[in-house]
Amino acid sequence: MDAEPVDRERGEHFHTNWTGTGGDVTAGDTVTIEVRRQRSVGSIQQPVTITLTADNAAALGIPASVTIPAGSDVAWFTATGIVPASDVLITASAAGYPVGHLVLDVIGPTM
Repeated sequence: MDAEPVDRERGEHFHTNWTGTGGDVTAGDTVTIEVRRQRSVGSIQQPVTITLTADNAAALGIPASVTIPAGSDVAWFTATGIVPASDVLITASAAGYPVGHLVLDVIGPTM
């Protein structure tokens, strides 16, 4: 996962980084998203399960949760563009951590 995160919102202690190419996901395609915790909150020796929600689940499919394993700062999940939509808000939350956010656009496929 060497991709450079692009211009997206970050939570205070959860960093939700877009690690795809460009700033959008195309309907019918997928993108990998990185969730990173800072070591200043919680213990890296413990796993943390992150609850994920999208404010427009009809436009963007994401899993209900992702777990950052013990000994790691990061986990990845796949988001799937379903139908075009602007400003789909993904929220990442876990007990004891501030909430993180990521905004994506789902664009129509080009012919």
